[in-house]
This record gives sequence, C-alpha cells and structure tokens, in this order.
Amino acid sequence: MAQPPNPTPVIRAADFPATPEELTPVWLSGVLAGYGINATVAALSHHRIGTGQIGQNHRYAITYTDPSAALAAGAPTPRSPRAAIPTR
Repeated sequence: MAQPPNPTPVIRAADFPATPEELTPVWLSGVLAGYGINATVAALSHHRIGTGQIGQNHRYAITYTDPSAALAAGAPTPRSPRAAIPTR
C-alpha cells in the first residue's frame, strides 16, 4: 500500500513558476517527489480559462510516464481536489 502524501508544503511561493510556460514536467515531478509521490510527469499541456477579470487561470493536463504507477503512488487525478494548482 502506498504511503499517504506528505501534508507539509515543500515549496515556497517564491519558488512557484511565475508563468504557465515555466511550469515544466521536471519541476512538477520534483514537487510531487517532495510530497512523497513517486510519479514522473512526461508532459504538461495547458490552456487559459476564464475571462481574466480577476487574474489568469489555466487548466493543465498532466501525462505521467507510467499512469497506473502514478495513480497507485497517490498522484493527483483529473477529478482529484488536489489536481487544482492556482496560478498568479
């Protein structure tokens, strides 16, 4: 059985990517590993959602190297509440 993810944040706001293009598979894989989730992100895609009245919001699609292993390790799924990552 997989260990539950580490509830302690391992990144600071200053370390969070400033633009959607800066959020890379390598960066996200490292963040997941910091939370104890052994899942390698193979690719990310994103598109802007909303009208921009409050700020920029983007929806990301994550492709894992091994989706079944990522799910077993506790990686966020498209329907998971943890799948939402705010952007600034």
